[in-house]
Amino acid sequence: MSSNKKKKSHFLKNLRDKVRGRNDQKPNKPTKPSRQNRDSRANRPSTNTSTASPSYNQSGPPTQDELLIQLPSIREVKEPEEKRKLFIRKLRLCSFTFDFNKDAQKKEAEAREMKRRMLVELIDHLSSSKIWVSEQSLKAILHMIACNLFRPLPPSLYNDFDPDEDEPTHDPAWVHLQFVYEFLLRFIVSNNTDAKMLKKFIDRKFLLSVIDLFKSEDPRERDYLKT
Repeated sequence: MSSNKKKKSHFLKNLRDKVRGRNDQKPNKPTKPSRQNRDSRANRPSTNTSTASPSYNQSGPPTQDELLIQLPSIREVKEPEEKRKLFIRKLRLCSFTFDFNKDAQKKEAEAREMKRRMLVELIDHLSSSKIWVSEQSLKAILHMIACNLFRPLPPSLYNDFDPDEDEPTHDPAWVHLQFVYEFLLRFIVSNNTDAKMLKKFIDRKFLLSVIDLFKSEDPRERDYLKT
């Protein structure tokens, strides 16, 4: 039991350090708007600025067909704001997940490869540029990570799996998961990751979902989590 805790500490420590102090701040008590303010707001055109509906998700979940659309590489785009928009768009596309337990037809196989290439590109941009830093980017990053990693794990062949003795189960989705993990690790240790901004969006539920991943029997996934 103690050895398992030690294995968990390295990965989670970096993540917890980024969000430390989130629960120490008391939220400001909302003030009731005056009638004049309520009337003026009612006459304004409707705009959606809620963090519950971030712009990267306004067009709905991505589709396989969207993954097949040819987009310029992030490096090709010169304007910083356009780079950031393309980064967010590709993060949204990479939140699409595939069922690797079945054989892929030609169209799906092409979409899987497009996603793999896109993940590699996202890792490169995250590691080599500061342009991606924004609140919208952060929402898109956490959404992509959650869609890919927080998933039902492959069923175990053992009642009480022992990684040192039992034959491991290899997740067929690792062809994509490995790049999502690499992205996550680089994101956590990046000096460009804004810790104050991160505190707004990483909560206890997110951290518990990360801890649940230690139940994975895939040694490749467990190695990433112990990094």
